[in-house]
Amino acid sequence: MIAKKGHIALIVPNYARNYFLSFKEIGIYEYLGNNKWQTYDVKSRRVKWTLK
Repeated sequence: MIAKKGHIALIVPNYARNYFLSFKEIGIYEYLGNNKWQTYDVKSRRVKWTLK
């Protein structure tokens, strides 16, 4: 883990076991500093994915 403010963590359950993966299963967390995290709810459809 990178303990730096703004770090984004993607938690992918059963990544090595499942051939098909739904984005609804992925956990998205942003490190805010001081051991605090912001959780983004993918199921709410309020998270926009942008890969660069």
